[in-house]
Amino acid sequence: MAEYIVIGLSNFGSVLAKRLYALGENVMVVDEDKEQVQKAKDFVSQAITADATDRKILEKLVSDHQVTVIISLGDNLEKNVMAVYHLKQLGVQRIIAKANSEDQGKVLQLVGATEVVYPEKDMAIEIAERLQNPNILNSLPLGENYSIMEIGIPSTFIGKSLADLRLRNKYKINVLAIKSLTSQKWLVNPEADYVLQESDTLVVLGHIADIRNLSKENSST
Repeated sequence: MAEYIVIGLSNFGSVLAKRLYALGENVMVVDEDKEQVQKAKDFVSQAITADATDRKILEKLVSDHQVTVIISLGDNLEKNVMAVYHLKQLGVQRIIAKANSEDQGKVLQLVGATEVVYPEKDMAIEIAERLQNPNILNSLPLGENYSIMEIGIPSTFIGKSLADLRLRNKYKINVLAIKSLTSQKWLVNPEADYVLQESDTLVVLGHIADIRNLSKENSST
């Protein structure tokens, strides 16, 4: 049984489905384009050629209301709306819809989308953050003012423990994980006595301005 159903094999839908499957998830993809479906068969659990705006078809595909459905039917707002609407009527609890604008997002939420994503907008924000501060390696915006970011550590942090640095008190940020660039291993929810190494990067959660203040220390050291 699929844990994720990706409707629409646009660039966004294809990349998302492939990545979820690579992470070990059970992924079904649905698209009207037989050629795209054929290409997808090698990197998903199940690939189906069908019109996902047809309620009867969706009834057959969605056997578990706990499944997460991602809608990515290109620029055709009507198709996206119909797919979201039918899924909502069928009782699907988590419906994620891709939108190209704020107006589209509002419409999709009105008809039942529980989450709306703006890939181009989010990517633009991430690139802007990197251009402004090259010490920010990756970022995931969480609304207007908060974000999860991966940052390089200032040289003055090397050899010190998280307890010594008191990042939450000083910078008002939370360290979610530490990544070693040498081993490529992740340490999630690190203990306060963890001592930072030169090859470490921090994955932090906080107000964007506070994270920038921390990352700028790297520039000044």
